[in-house]
Amino acid sequence: MTSLRKKITLSYSLLAGLIFLLSVFAYADLLFLESHIEEGSVVTLLKDDVLEMRRHEKNLLLYRTPETLPQILHFLQQTRQNLQSHQSLYSSLVGANGLTALLAELKIYEELFVDAPSLLSGPDTLNPVLFNDIRKQGHIISETVNKLALDERLSLISMANRSQWALAGAILIMALLAIVIGWQMTRLISRPLQQLEKRLAYIANGRFDFLKPVTQDQEFIAFTKAFNRMLHELDLRHRRLLQAEKLASLGVLVSGVAHELNNPLGNISSSCQLLLEELDEAKPEQQQEWLQQIDNETERARNIVKTLLDYGQKREFNRQALLLKDILDKSLLLLRNQLKRSATIKLDIPEGFTIRADMQRMQQVFINLVRNALNAGGVNVQINIQASAAGQVPLLDEEGIQFVGESHCLMGQMQEYCEIVITDNGPGIAKDVMRKIFDPFFTTSEPGHGAGHGTGLGLYIVQEIIQEHEGCIGVSSSDKGTQFVIRLPCARNSGDDVYE
Repeated sequence: MTSLRKKITLSYSLLAGLIFLLSVFAYADLLFLESHIEEGSVVTLLKDDVLEMRRHEKNLLLYRTPETLPQILHFLQQTRQNLQSHQSLYSSLVGANGLTALLAELKIYEELFVDAPSLLSGPDTLNPVLFNDIRKQGHIISETVNKLALDERLSLISMANRSQWALAGAILIMALLAIVIGWQMTRLISRPLQQLEKRLAYIANGRFDFLKPVTQDQEFIAFTKAFNRMLHELDLRHRRLLQAEKLASLGVLVSGVAHELNNPLGNISSSCQLLLEELDEAKPEQQQEWLQQIDNETERARNIVKTLLDYGQKREFNRQALLLKDILDKSLLLLRNQLKRSATIKLDIPEGFTIRADMQRMQQVFINLVRNALNAGGVNVQINIQASAAGQVPLLDEEGIQFVGESHCLMGQMQEYCEIVITDNGPGIAKDVMRKIFDPFFTTSEPGHGAGHGTGLGLYIVQEIIQEHEGCIGVSSSDKGTQFVIRLPCARNSGDDVYE
C-alpha cells in the first residue's frame, strides 16, 4: 500500500537534492572563478614588477641615478621568480615556448646591465648602442608581459561568461525539474483531493452513500474508512430519528384512530345484540343481513388496524411503483377523525397516477403535511391535493413566489417527473419563518404530546424522505394560504408492476 506522506517526503527530498546539487555546482563554479582571479592577481603582480623595473630603467638612463641599478635588478629577479613559480599558468597563456622565450628575454635584459656602470660615468663616455639596446629589450619585455596580462584578462572574462551561462542553465534545469515535481505532486495530491471534494459535495446534499477511496494511498484509505464509519453512525441515527418522529406522529394519530375504531365496533355490537335477541324470531334473510354487517364492520376495523401497524412498523427503504391515490387513501384514513372535525379535503388525482416510492415513508410525508395544514389552518380549513405528470404545465405558478428548498431539481432533466401540490387556505407562513421551516427542531408550536403540539422534526423529516426518493420539495405562502410542491421521479407504467 502506498503512502501519501512518503510521496510528499520523496518529492521534497528530490527538491532538496536539486537545491543541494545546484548549491554544489555554484560553489564549485565560484571556487573555479576564485582560482582564476588568484591567477589574475599573479599576472597583475608580474605586470607591476615589470612596470617598476622599466620605471627605474628610465631613471637610470635619463638621470644617471646610481641607486636605481639595484632596484632594476631586484624587480628583474622578482619577475623571473614569478614566471618560474607559476610555469603552468604562463604556459597555459603563452605556451611553453613563449614562457621560455620570455625568460630568455629577461636573461638578455639582465646581461645588458653588466655594462650599465659605464652609463653612470658621465655624458662624455655615454654608449648610445648600449642605451638603445636596454630600452629596446625593456620594451620587448613590457610588450610581452602586457600581452600576457591582456590574454589572462580576456580568459578570465570568458571564464566568467561561461560560468554565468552554466549557472543560468543549471537554474533553468532545476526550475523545470521543480515544475515537473510540482505537477507530479499536484497529480498525486490535489487531484485526489478534488475528486474527494466532489464526492463529499454529493454526500453533503443528503446522499448517504458510502465513500469509495479515490486512491490507494493509506492516508486516503484511512480517511475513507473513518468517514464511512461516521456515515454509518449518521445513517443509524437518521433512521432512529425517522422512527422517533413517526412514533411521535403515531401518538397523535392514536386518539383519532381509536375514535375511528369505535364506529365499526359499535355497529358490530349493535348487530350482535339484535342477532342474539331476535335469533329465534328473525327471518333468515334478516339474520344474514346482520351477519353481513358484522363481517363488513370487522373488515373495516381490520383495515384501520392494518394501516396503523404498517405506518408504525420499521422497514427498510423499498421503492416500487405505487398508485398515488392508494397512498393518499391510507394516509388520510389515519387522519379521518381530525378531518371530520375541522377540515374538508379534495383530491384531484388522475386515474392510474403512479409514482416510484416507499409506501410507508410517503405515508409519513402526506400525514405530516396534512396534519400541519390542519394545525395551522384552524376550523373549516380546506385542503386540496393535486397531481400532474411530466410534460404538462406545472400546477404551481413559480413566478414571483419565494421557494424554500430546490423546487427546480427535476425540471429540465431527461427523466420524467411528477408534481404533487398540497394547498390550504390557512393564514400562511410568515416570511421570517419560511427560511427555517425545514430546519430540524424548528417549530412555532409549543412542545407537548397533544394535537397542535410539534417536535420541530415534521417538515425536516418530510424533506429528508423526499430527497431519499431523489426528489425535491418547495413551499410558497401568502395570507391566502400555503402551497407545498413535491417533485418525484415518475414510474413507467409499461415497465413497473403497480402495487395496490
